[in-house]
Amino acid sequence: ENVMETVTEQAHPVITDIKKMMRGSGAMNAVMSGSGPSIFGVFLEKEAARAAAVYIDQTLRTKGMDAQVNVTEFYNGDSWLEEVDRQHLPNVCFVVINKQKKDLERQLM
Repeated sequence: ENVMETVTEQAHPVITDIKKMMRGSGAMNAVMSGSGPSIFGVFLEKEAARAAAVYIDQTLRTKGMDAQVNVTEFYNGDSWLEEVDRQHLPNVCFVVINKQKKDLERQLM
């Protein structure tokens, strides 16, 4: 559990909005990383993660927000996992908000 998440979300509701967009796009879960401004969602299907990334990026741009939205997958380099098991590792959609928190407050009001 990220204890900073509750406090930061209250001050910056855009974090809650992004998490809702991820969950609404099929994420198994979405959480804030550290004290922000990074939010990530875990998806079973890469295509769902990619679609969520496009949707979130377009939505944030419409609101005039600058963010990096990327999709990646778990990497298990030289692990013991069989190839078939690697195909079932989840994919992650990351959103990193590039604005200072004060700028975010002004943009969302």
